[in-house]
Amino acid sequence: MTEAEALRASIERLESCLERVERQVMPLPLQQWLEKPDSDTWCLAEIADHLVLAQGPYLEAMEMARRHAVEGDGGAELKGTFIGKAIIRAVDPSKVNTPVPGAMIPSKNPQSDVFDRLTKQWRDFIQMAKESEGKNLSKAKFKNPFVPLFKLNLGEGFVLTGVHSERHLLQMEALLAEPDQK
Repeated sequence: MTEAEALRASIERLESCLERVERQVMPLPLQQWLEKPDSDTWCLAEIADHLVLAQGPYLEAMEMARRHAVEGDGGAELKGTFIGKAIIRAVDPSKVNTPVPGAMIPSKNPQSDVFDRLTKQWRDFIQMAKESEGKNLSKAKFKNPFVPLFKLNLGEGFVLTGVHSERHLLQMEALLAEPDQK
């Protein structure tokens, strides 16, 4: 996949997540955001809180990398790092649940503005992705905000954000499809 294709796919995935949350989740009453089918399953608000916690530090790190990125043509293949590929595989929607690092575990009592914060983050990622068009996404590196020993490239950051968002949006939609959530 070229850098331009990866960037376009990430933008489309995030725009889809944004539209679906705004249409399916945000109009619901707060109480429905907090309903859980069982004690081991995150509620809608906890899923959103997890995404905010997980993506916020990436947003900041990636913005710094974008500002310093050199020009590129977008036609080059997106080169992945070992750790970036591993993280993207771990959050793929088709995979079973993976352990969540402590810093990304949602609050048991998410704030009532959690979906406003999540949709703002997605809009910020979309804007940053659009501003990254024409940049060399494979050469622009940033430190993984949770494990600074490892670096990822900007292209991987966008792919990771889109894939991770899609994974959890599918979880939200599955919760909404349960009979007691309607």
